[in-house]
Amino acid sequence: MRKLAFLAAFAVFCRAQNTVPVHMVVTVEAQHGGSGSSITPSITQHDVLVSMGKERQPVTDWTPLQGDRAGLQLILLIDDNANSEIGVQFNDIKSFIASLPATTEIGIEYMRNGTTQVAQALTADHAAAAKHLRLPMGPSSGAGSPYMSLQDVIKKWPATTVRREVLMISSGIDAYYPVGPDNPYLESAISDAQKGGIIVHS
Repeated sequence: MRKLAFLAAFAVFCRAQNTVPVHMVVTVEAQHGGSGSSITPSITQHDVLVSMGKERQPVTDWTPLQGDRAGLQLILLIDDNANSEIGVQFNDIKSFIASLPATTEIGIEYMRNGTTQVAQALTADHAAAAKHLRLPMGPSSGAGSPYMSLQDVIKKWPATTVRREVLMISSGIDAYYPVGPDNPYLESAISDAQKGGIIVHS
C-alpha cells in the first residue's frame, strides 16, 4: 500500500464572469528532493491562473489552510463488500490515522448496499477512531454502488466552515452499473461532492 499523505491545501476565491463568486480548495504537491525529502513550494495568489473556457478570471483571495484555518473533517469510507484480505493493510491505515494532525477530525464508515454504516462518528481522538476499524463483511453482505454510498455520506454530512474530505477504500466496482464508462451514480456523486465542496480521494 502506498504511503498516505495530504498535500498543502489552499482556499481559492475567484469571481467567474465578474459576477459569480467561486470558492474551491486546491492542493499543492511537494517537490521531492534527491535526498528523499519533500519541499512544499511557496505559492502566492499571483502565481495562480484561473480561467473559464478561454476567459481569464481574477483570483480575489488565496488563503493557506494552515494555523487557525487548518481544520479538516475526514471520513474513511470502507467498502463492506471488500474481501477480508484488506486487513493486511490495516496497520498502514492505523499509522495514517495516527499521523493526522490534531486539527483533523476522523470518522469511519462502511459502505453497504448503497448506504453507509457509521462505525465511528467524527472525532479528534485518533486512537479511539482507529479502534473502530474492522474487517469488511465481504461479498455475503450484499453488493451495491460505492458511489451511492458516497452520496449518502455527503447528504448526511452537516455543513461546516472547515474542509471536508473523504478517503474511499473500495475496488470502485458498481454492482448496480458494472459496465460502461458513463456511470450515472458516479456522475451524480461527483456532482454532489463538487456542490458540497468535498474532496474525494480513492
